[in-house]
Amino acid sequence: MKLFLLKARIKDDMSGIMAYSKPVDVTDDEDGQLQQFYSCIGCDTVDMLEISIGGRKFDIIVDDEGRYKPLAIPSFSMPDGAVFFGNVLFAHRDAEGRTTGLSNDDLDILRRAVRESVKRLRPVWKSVLGGRAFSLPAQR
Repeated sequence: MKLFLLKARIKDDMSGIMAYSKPVDVTDDEDGQLQQFYSCIGCDTVDMLEISIGGRKFDIIVDDEGRYKPLAIPSFSMPDGAVFFGNVLFAHRDAEGRTTGLSNDDLDILRRAVRESVKRLRPVWKSVLGGRAFSLPAQR
């Protein structure tokens, strides 16, 4: 199934923040999903929250400890001010609570949401880096 991954990190030379987003394929097998979430996000514990973007409900899967890591980077912000740190996966959930994939329309909604989030996060990113540059998410 197809999910949507957003990654953000400080560049190795500390010259800016690099962020990009892309669809990723994850197994439909529930037993293997959690390990794939850990791998995609790069963490040991995840938290899953339901959010609404563009009138649709999405699950956002984040590093449960992302905010508390050294050099934690805010990677996604909601219009209401909620901010998520580190790498983020977006998905859907069915009536039974199982993670399900995203449609092409969902991917378009999420790409627009990421662009809007970048606009909101620019001042934060600049303050993290003392006014240095950042990279916008690439569309893949």
